[in-house]
Amino acid sequence: MELERYDLRDPGRLLADVVRTEHLKEEDLLLALVEDPSTTQRLVTVRRVARRRWVELDRADLSELFREEAEALPLEQFARGVPRHLLMTVRVRRGLAVIDGGDAAVLSGWRYANHFMPMFSSDLMVVTEHGWTDLGTGFGGRFPRFEPPVGRRATLRAV
Repeated sequence: MELERYDLRDPGRLLADVVRTEHLKEEDLLLALVEDPSTTQRLVTVRRVARRRWVELDRADLSELFREEAEALPLEQFARGVPRHLLMTVRVRRGLAVIDGGDAAVLSGWRYANHFMPMFSSDLMVVTEHGWTDLGTGFGGRFPRFEPPVGRRATLRAV
């Protein structure tokens, strides 16, 4: 199968790279900027969107927040040619490792973000206590997975 330039070469490796660079918390969104996703798949940066900033927003406000976050990424805003970057959203939550209604709300926020940045966006990975799944490829796995500690706010660990 030939990959399109916006396809991830290895979603599992990207998630492992994100887990190595960020301490992840339940219901935070992580925005992972990836250069040349179908070839070298280099993680450029990860930005955290804390739960308190996004979870209660309606679609219009969520889209505005995502637009602001996208515009703050280290990209040349008026780059020429075909985009070379992908913005992957990683959502850490409890539940089954499938895309559900809450995840659809995140995707809907991206749909109307209108950031006009030279990158592909709206791709989503979900990480739960059962493993992870990638919306774009349908790939998934058992690790890394979400391991909620007893009596504390949950974190994600690569095991």
